[in-house]
Amino acid sequence: MDSSIRLARAVVFAFGLSQMVACGGGGGGGASSAPGPGHVSRSTTFVGQLDQGDGEAAAALGAPSAVQVCVAGTNFCTEVDASGAFTLAADVGGDVVLVFDGPNFTARLALSGVPRGATVRIEDIVCSTGSGQCHAANVEIVAASNSPPDCSAARAEPAVLWPPNHALVRIAIVGVVDPDGDRVMITATDVVSNEPVNAPGSGNTAPDAQLDPLAVRAERSGNGSGRIYTISFVADDGQGGTCTGAVQVCVPHDQGHGASCG
Repeated sequence: MDSSIRLARAVVFAFGLSQMVACGGGGGGGASSAPGPGHVSRSTTFVGQLDQGDGEAAAALGAPSAVQVCVAGTNFCTEVDASGAFTLAADVGGDVVLVFDGPNFTARLALSGVPRGATVRIEDIVCSTGSGQCHAANVEIVAASNSPPDCSAARAEPAVLWPPNHALVRIAIVGVVDPDGDRVMITATDVVSNEPVNAPGSGNTAPDAQLDPLAVRAERSGNGSGRIYTISFVADDGQGGTCTGAVQVCVPHDQGHGASCG
């Protein structure tokens, strides 16, 4: 008889790493896209060129370096340089409004459907001091590159169960990292034991694993060298990147010889 016993499939849980990019200064009013629950920041970069123009706009703008641009509703701001150029990094996405504040004017440039983490290149921004609105001759969106999660250092926690009291013990899969800091969803796809569910001397309790929440039973055969549960999983960063792996949980036969599984 094959001693590898498939016990369970498909359980999902998640972890995240936090990071934030910010600029000093105050933002203008208005709505902006806010991170949802569990969001991990992914910086969006705006690279723009403010057209000084002539006549009314030029007079109102004054010195280009006196103009500040902010993302509405946030504290992400930067100064427009003497040529009218600016680069602004902000943890935003979706519908975004850039607010230009000069010595004698405030005007807004509305951008729709901005992917979080993208680079947005905005050419020839012209602002009207009369309407308080800006428009751009061209907006180019370059989607962010994405690196998949890394499953190579994954491990079960706890990795050793003692005593073998037949209790179901919650198991977490930890150690998966994402180079971009994306929130990673981990799905356990299979649980296999090297012993039958009702192995001799194990206590004859079943089932020996459950899916929601992920757990395995703290028991082993009294006639064996320890039980090993192997949990297979897939990690998904929500940006198209995935990795797969497997972790093991040991229930030793006893506490001698380092309390390991043979």
